[in-house]
Amino acid sequence: MSGNVMRGTPRRLASGVRRAVRGRTIIPPSSLVSVIANRPGKPFALRYANLKLWCRPEDWLSAVEVLLDDEYAPVMELLDGVPAPIVYDGGANIGAFGLRVLASAPGARVVSVEPDPGTYAELARTAAAHAGWTPVAGALWDREESLAIAPGVASTGNRVTPADAGGGVGAVTLHGLMEQLGHDHVDVLKLDIEGAEERVLLGDPELLERVGAVIVEIHPDACDERRIVELLERRYARCDRLVRESAKPVLLASDR
Repeated sequence: MSGNVMRGTPRRLASGVRRAVRGRTIIPPSSLVSVIANRPGKPFALRYANLKLWCRPEDWLSAVEVLLDDEYAPVMELLDGVPAPIVYDGGANIGAFGLRVLASAPGARVVSVEPDPGTYAELARTAAAHAGWTPVAGALWDREESLAIAPGVASTGNRVTPADAGGGVGAVTLHGLMEQLGHDHVDVLKLDIEGAEERVLLGDPELLERVGAVIVEIHPDACDERRIVELLERRYARCDRLVRESAKPVLLASDR
């Protein structure tokens, strides 16, 4: 990780960052709370592998999990040797996963979908500086309809639900997005969509024949993990549960 140290973080997080780089641990919560209290909502720029990521203090843990703890390292191994891979990121947050993909595969085409307007603004700001990165304002879902956002404690915990009328978030389907962007396949589909993963994956299971690999964070309180596992095990040669600090399981399914 020494070549990918993040720079430009708020001063009060500096010691926490050094500990994270050496010990691959998450920033001490007290340091994070201090920064949020003093810089609420004010974005700052991080640099990772010479790429810039715009981040708000409340998004910091997302950057730590993806860029410092490197939770998606197995995905990067799947991209190794794939020319111009197409990677879809559902529940992209500020774009840390997309940035990690581009650091590993500079020729990748990344499509990042994020429903929260404030978080999407930072994602779009980051994506605009990098070729081949398409941000999409919306939520991956099993049908096109209006949705409402139910805010979580942190920006990574926002959930969407069907709106009674005139919801502020547009739902997009994986099939519709692929048609719109002219992609006949996706090399990697990453889903961290706070319980909507069952809807998306089982809403159009045949579409997975056009998806090379899936990495999905499971939210057991909002979906049926067993149904997702069964689907992935039928479609792919292997389906592994990744080791991580969070209690929420992450599954990686692929034919490699």
